[in-house]
Amino acid sequence: MALRRLLLTLLVPVAAALAVWAVVPLSSGAQSAGELQEEIDEKRSAESRLEADAATFERIAARLARQVALIERRRAQVQAELDANQARLARIKATLLRERRRLAQLRARLAF
Repeated sequence: MALRRLLLTLLVPVAAALAVWAVVPLSSGAQSAGELQEEIDEKRSAESRLEADAATFERIAARLARQVALIERRRAQVQAELDANQARLARIKATLLRERRRLAQLRARLAF
């Protein structure tokens, strides 16, 4: 879910820029063929840069997704260790309580 949100955050501006570029008509002023070609080349160059940026963002998002998966696996391992240690602690506390009661009983016997 976070990866989808990250992708949307990164790709929406790129898509919006491409949409604006596609919708906005070229200047209708008296331009020469050379000027029109230069403008077309500039737009293609900008499009190429945007495509490269989008590819970079996709690689970053994929790398982040791998890192998140790794962290999630480690968190699950640590949680399992914590659960095991908490169960062990509960057993030790129960044993300690039994032993303290037994000690109290033995002390009471010695007192008589």
